[in-house]
Order: sequence, then structure tokens, then C-alpha cells
Amino acid sequence: MNDFVNVKTCSAEEQRRETVKELLENMGTILGEMGNQLGMISDALYRGGNHEEKEPANDPCAMPPMAVLMRDQRDAAENLLKEIVKIREALW
Repeated sequence: MNDFVNVKTCSAEEQRRETVKELLENMGTILGEMGNQLGMISDALYRGGNHEEKEPANDPCAMPPMAVLMRDQRDAAENLLKEIVKIREALW
């Protein structure tokens, strides 16, 4: 037997691995919900207005390339971090 080959049989009980597409979609959903929650916190702290949650766009046919999705998610995470810094500054 070759030492470099580690063969593992898959049983029906093992969970199916998520695809990259599913991971990116889930991450986008999580980032969107984080944005909604941070918006509500920001409104309560220093905007004084009512925050309306944004509905995520669900159009599976219009899936952009993976690099575009990753760049959008990176930018969304960066914007969330900036909002967190503003919240922290408002608290201190």
C-alpha cells in the first residue's frame, strides 16, 4: 500500500460538505443580517431614527463570479467594522 495515499471511505452517515457557492451565499446572508443589527444599534445610540431592515436579494440566476462575491463580502465586512468603531466612539 502506498504511504502517501490515505483512502477514507465515505459512509452515508457523514455530512455532505458545503460547496464554495453555498459558503459564499451563507456568508453574504450573515453579513447582511449583521448590517441590519448594527444599523438598529446605531440608530438607538446616535441617530435616533427608526431602522428598516433590508431584505436580501434572492436571485439565484444572477450569481456573479466568486471573486466579485468575495470582494463584495470583504467590503461589507469592512463597512461593518467601521460602523462598530463609530458605535464604540459613541459609547466612550
